[in-house]
Amino acid sequence: MSKGTTVSDVLETLSEASGEDRVSVGDVMDEFGRRAYGPIIFLIGAVSLSPVGAIPGASILFGVMVVLLMGQYLLKDNGPWLPGWVERASVSADKADKVVEKVKPYAEKLERYLKPRAEWVLDAPWTYLIAIVCIIHAATMFPLALVPWGVMPPSAALAVFGLGIMSRDGAFIIAGFVISVLSFGFAVWMLL
Repeated sequence: MSKGTTVSDVLETLSEASGEDRVSVGDVMDEFGRRAYGPIIFLIGAVSLSPVGAIPGASILFGVMVVLLMGQYLLKDNGPWLPGWVERASVSADKADKVVEKVKPYAEKLERYLKPRAEWVLDAPWTYLIAIVCIIHAATMFPLALVPWGVMPPSAALAVFGLGIMSRDGAFIIAGFVISVLSFGFAVWMLL
């Protein structure tokens, strides 16, 4: 796989993107360009699944980011644009490196299952459906933020879609659709 298409590549790029003291979203975006959609959706989903997703307001921020990103994925062919305040969001380089080191062993295990296959799912009209489903997941994160750990099902679907887009693995995209059906059922059950 080429640079930026495996989880380890994404983590390594995240580590390399650090400036002197901090790693910003803009630094990571500059490293990836057009390839940024998959890794960023994966990272948003993975971070939302972590205890960070339970911080009040975090899932709403992640939902806004997904809507912005996947709206662009749906409508344009170049790399994503994010508002300046999102691009300036940063963490210390030390924290980023610690996260990368903790996640790396799991990423290496996951990569055994990722490979380019069923790539037709990543062509139109399927790309439109992927973007729309991700936007709907983001929309469900707003009300589900009020339910303890309620954002986990849509976050899992986003992470799986991100992995599929990043590695061009249609099997993961199909799995993302299956998780989406379950997630939407969960959202309806919790909100009605």
